[in-house]
Amino acid sequence: MGKTYEGVIRSVKGSGERSWVQYADWLVFGGIVLLTVTLLRYPEPRSAWRLVVLTLALVSLAVSFGKGRSANVPPQIVRLAALYAGIFVAVFAASIAGSTFELAGRQFGNDFLIPSLLPLLLWNHVASERRWQILMYAMAFAAIVLISANFLQYMREWQQFGGIPTEIMLHRKHAVNLVFGLSFVIWLGFSANKSWVRWIAWLLVPLTIAMIIGTGSRGAWLGATFVTAIFGVVTRSRIYGIVLSVGFAISLLATLAIVPSEFVVARIQQGFDTSGRINGTWGPALEMAMAHPLLGYGFGDNVFHHEYNRLVVDRESWLFKTSMGAHSFPLALAFAAGFPALILFVILMLALAIAVLRSVRRLDLLANGHADQWVFSGTALVAGFVGAYGVMGLFENLSWTLFGQSLGLVLVWLRFAEAAIAECA
Repeated sequence: MGKTYEGVIRSVKGSGERSWVQYADWLVFGGIVLLTVTLLRYPEPRSAWRLVVLTLALVSLAVSFGKGRSANVPPQIVRLAALYAGIFVAVFAASIAGSTFELAGRQFGNDFLIPSLLPLLLWNHVASERRWQILMYAMAFAAIVLISANFLQYMREWQQFGGIPTEIMLHRKHAVNLVFGLSFVIWLGFSANKSWVRWIAWLLVPLTIAMIIGTGSRGAWLGATFVTAIFGVVTRSRIYGIVLSVGFAISLLATLAIVPSEFVVARIQQGFDTSGRINGTWGPALEMAMAHPLLGYGFGDNVFHHEYNRLVVDRESWLFKTSMGAHSFPLALAFAAGFPALILFVILMLALAIAVLRSVRRLDLLANGHADQWVFSGTALVAGFVGAYGVMGLFENLSWTLFGQSLGLVLVWLRFAEAAIAECA
């Protein structure tokens, strides 16, 4: 597999820290692993999940005081963190100025403020190579849990109804998590130490693709295409390309034979605007955002619905007479916090992808042309993050929870990559 970087990344603990800090540090990391394992199981985090995040954040704050000053942060990580901080400030300010606390205060706390703690938790407590490997396997396990649960749901539906029901939302709600999880299943296929684990991972790849096709979400189809393509470009593996092509063909044929035609064939035949995106979701969202271009209206689904339903009586061109949402993560952000926040988001996604892929390339060269654990994990992160929020997010409203987890993972990976490159150059 080429050269590894065992010993390159060391913990950023101070030499004189007290024992309680060590125990608390491991307690928080254990909580992070638990949160990660259950991250993809449900479309939205449960209340208990959010409560654990808050509890860990409080413990982490105490640990940070106990550790003292941390090591210097590489400039590119500072820039990415500053971009995210700009988005956070923009959304927070817009929500205070708008009607968020009146209409969507609980959602603002649960779905925006709490997820914003995830990058800090990951940065403070994933500070060694051992912990990083544990967390990557936790992400892969989370994907396998989701795939297994989704498969069992299909089996129950088949037993109960004699086939797959035509209610598309039964599985569509898992689309973004399946796309994100796909990148970590592929990572497991490349990186697992045991051959039997790699075989299981590669067998799960076509099953995951079949499930993504079965969601009927064309945004998810594009996101999965991006994920698989990024791995192909980085690894330059002919075997991967052949296996993926065969797996995709099998997945497509199996899906077309099993799932209702409304999920795949009809959606392709009906074309781009089957859900009224131009005149029903995207168009109105853009029109409303342009009316408040600098500050937006504030965060929250109910804020969007309230404004849409108030204006639709005077908008004959708007297709839906009751709000269906923005159906686009970037447009929802522009509506909530204005175009400055949208610009920062676009810059963040581009800068993040460039930073990770550039480091992946440098690591690949340092390893004498053989991709090692850092190359594969970096590829998985950029593929999953950009595939979900940069590609699928164009077509769907997505959760800020997965965004916070993904960003935190990327920042931690860049810290490891910078240290590995400096050590081996």
